[in-house]
Amino acid sequence: GVALARFSGAYLFVRSRRRLRGRLVSDAPDILNRRYIRPGGNSGVYRPIRRCPCALFGRVLPHAPCRRKKGENMRVAEKKIVLKEGTECLLRSPEEEDAPAALKFFLTVTEESPYLLAETKECTVEKERTILRRQIEDENGAMIAAFLRGDGEIAGLVSVRRVSASEKLRHRAELGIFVVGKWQGKGLGSALLSAAEEWAKKEALKQLELSVFSENRRALSLYEKFGYEIWGARKNAFRFPDGRYNDEVIMGKFL
Repeated sequence: GVALARFSGAYLFVRSRRRLRGRLVSDAPDILNRRYIRPGGNSGVYRPIRRCPCALFGRVLPHAPCRRKKGENMRVAEKKIVLKEGTECLLRSPEEEDAPAALKFFLTVTEESPYLLAETKECTVEKERTILRRQIEDENGAMIAAFLRGDGEIAGLVSVRRVSASEKLRHRAELGIFVVGKWQGKGLGSALLSAAEEWAKKEALKQLELSVFSENRRALSLYEKFGYEIWGARKNAFRFPDGRYNDEVIMGKFL
């Protein structure tokens, strides 16, 4: 039958514990990965659980989040690449100690490109360190940076994150990529996209999605080269400081 179990303030609908004990390998992953929910009072609204159900059984069950150490899925293995003109880069996930380099990179691309939505107000190394720590702990995303050999500066960065942890949406992920101006056109964007797709396939994602300013022809050309298709557009989605409007092109790729 179905029993209602409560622990640590969260509710789970699970099969009776007696029945589940002898079938942990076959039943637990399916039950737990579906993120069972509880009614929210009399309104009939459902709310997802927020704590790992392994605590209910006092052991690590064989479902993806607990088979890995905290932040393990976010960290991407180091990979050396060589750009077209011979510059060596190291692709890896940025750590908290990379906060100064990450902040410098963010300030640079924000100043160079009119196509970034983020603002640089009140940016500090400490805030960047907090962002990187949260990214490491994120169960649903990865960040890959290209570190220049020698000075350790970041020349480019790509991030991939699931649209939602919901069973109906977790096959989708959103992608964002940024490359410093002087390193564009040297193969770095292609290397970052390839690394992002490799991670996405490893995580069993089925499609990657992104959006781009319609006048950003360089970006559109790169995405089309990698097999991304235009899935739609939002008219006048962006407004520049001078009053001009630009459409948002929505692109995607099936993996």
